[in-house]
Amino acid sequence: MNTYAIIEAGGEQLQVQPGRFYDIRLNVPVTEFWENRKIVFSRVLMIRSESNTFLGKPWLEHATVNGRIFHPRRGNKLIIYKMRPKKHTSKKNGHRQTFMRLIIDSIFFNNQNL
Repeated sequence: MNTYAIIEAGGEQLQVQPGRFYDIRLNVPVTEFWENRKIVFSRVLMIRSESNTFLGKPWLEHATVNGRIFHPRRGNKLIIYKMRPKKHTSKKNGHRQTFMRLIIDSIFFNNQNL
């Protein structure tokens, strides 16, 4: 079985594996210098490595997940349509959520690369 970790990022929990891409919500403005910037997640809830499982209460101490921001992207457009009955008024609005696509480089636990 592959090594994976469950982290908390962007208000949600993600199951991540080294070498894979993930989209997370970050509430920061999108700028040019974000690409190839290293990011470290210290809120690791669980690590599974071969036959070993480590659980945190609520987070694991001395556990980090290292990754790089690949590029910012935007999600699909959501249409918000509000209509007031019997008033002949309506309002149509749209929204696109900003995501950061990142690649996970490594999972560390007790200063060992898993």
